[in-house]
Amino acid sequence: MDIADGLLNVIDELYAGVLDHARLSSALGRVAQLTGASGGQLYTHYHGEDNPRFAVFSNIDLEALRRIDGQSAKAMAQYALQIPLGHAQAIASMWPIEEMKRSAFYNDILEKLDILHGAAGLVVRNPDYYGLVSLNRSQNAGPFSDEQFGALRVLVPHFRNILQITNAMDALSLARGALAAALDGLSDGVVLTDNKGRAIYLNRAAERIIASNDGFSIKGGHLAADVVDDERALHRVIGQATRNQDADSFQRGGTCMIARPSGAPPWLVLATPCGDVHALAVAPLSPACTVLIRDQSRHDRDGMGRLRQIFGLTLQEAKVALAVAEGGGLTEAAEELGLSVLTVRNHLQRVFAKTGASRQAELARLVAMLAN
Repeated sequence: MDIADGLLNVIDELYAGVLDHARLSSALGRVAQLTGASGGQLYTHYHGEDNPRFAVFSNIDLEALRRIDGQSAKAMAQYALQIPLGHAQAIASMWPIEEMKRSAFYNDILEKLDILHGAAGLVVRNPDYYGLVSLNRSQNAGPFSDEQFGALRVLVPHFRNILQITNAMDALSLARGALAAALDGLSDGVVLTDNKGRAIYLNRAAERIIASNDGFSIKGGHLAADVVDDERALHRVIGQATRNQDADSFQRGGTCMIARPSGAPPWLVLATPCGDVHALAVAPLSPACTVLIRDQSRHDRDGMGRLRQIFGLTLQEAKVALAVAEGGGLTEAAEELGLSVLTVRNHLQRVFAKTGASRQAELARLVAMLAN
C-alpha cells in the first residue's frame, strides 16, 4: 500500500482509537509504517514541568524517554516551539545532527535507541502546554523524504483533534465537564451512540448541525438523514461500527456522504467503534460508536493545497479534482472552470493516475479526508 492509499486508512484508524488507547497506539504504529519511521510519539509538555506526558507511543522505549534530564527537556521544548503551529518539519532543520550528537540526550538515550533522524509536527500550542507528534528513523534508514513529510503534514490536524480528547480523558481527576469541553472545542460534530445506534451524546458542533435542519435530524433517538438512501448508508456504517466487536477496526464502521438541502457540499460522516471504554465522563451509558460529522465547505481551499502537496497535482488538476469531487459531472466541472469537457476529462485522468483513485466517489472521499 502506497502513501496515498494508506493515508485514508490511517486517518480512519486514528479516529477509531480516539476512545481506546490500544487502538491509538496501533494507529501510530501504522503512521510509522506509512512514513518509513521506526517509531513515534504523541505527547504534551506542560509549562513548568520537566518531562512530557506521553499520550501514546509506538516502538519506543518510553521509560528511557521519561528519564530525560531537565536541561534536555528544555532544549526539546525550544526546538519544538520553532515549528509553526499545524506544520511539520525535520528535527535536523532546527537541531543540526552534528550538534545533536554532542548532546547528553543523544548519547544517553537516542543513540541507544538507534534514533538519528526525526520529523515533528506541532499540533497544539497554548499558554498551558504544547502538543507534538514526532517520528524517528535510524541512521541507516536516512532522513524522511518529501512525500513522507507531506503525509505527516496531512495527519497533523487529525492528531490535534486526537490529542485534545485523549488529554482530557487521561487526566487523573477526569470530570464530566472537562471531557465535554474538549469535545465541544472541536469544529467537527461528534455523536456517541450506544450498541443499538441510539445517540447518547452530542457535542456542541453536532447540536448545531442537527439544529440547522440541513440534512440531519434525530428520530426515535437515532441519528437520521433527510434522504432515504443517505439514511440507509448512515445506518449501515453505524451498524458496522457497533457490531462484530472482535473484528479489526478497518473492517468496522466506514464513511458516507449526507446531502444537504441548502445546496452546500454534502456532510462527510465517519463512524468508528469506541472500543472497550466506559466514557462515563461524557455519557451515562457506555458508547459503542463515535460518529464524526465534517462540514466539507469549510475545507475546500486547504484541500486543494494538500492535493497538490501530496500527489504533485498541477493547479489546474487540483481545481478539476475539487470540482469533480463536489459531485458534478464533467460538463458541470467544465462550465465551472471555463474549460472544455475534453480538457477536464484529460485533467481528471491525470488526477486519477496520480492519486490512485479510479472513480469519482473515491476521489470525493480522498478530497474530504485530506481537508484540514
